Amino acid sequence: PHILVCAPSNAAVDELARRVLQQQFMDGENIRYQPNILRIGKERKESGNASMWGTVSLDAQVDGIMRKGRRACAEQVKTSQADMLRIKKSLGKLKA
Repeated sequence: PHILVCAPSNAAVDELARRVLQQQFMDGENIRYQPNILRIGKERKESGNASMWGTVSLDAQVDGIMRKGRRACAEQVKTSQADMLRIKKSLGKLKA
């Protein structure tokens, strides 16, 4: 599933991301898993969440992809485009 989380403050979003990273999610078969998290927003050095930012921030994830090289980046773009198309189709069904 895809979940979009919005909160009244950056601190609230950081807290939600921290809890998900610590506690993980549980699927329908009671198996815990770590969901992919993307945190978009300005990094706040004083937030005390430096280690979390290293794994979930947009900048950190892009840097990680870029280190993998051109081929990995091209594969990631294809995957992202397929994800966007799937999401657009889902949204279209919701609007209907």
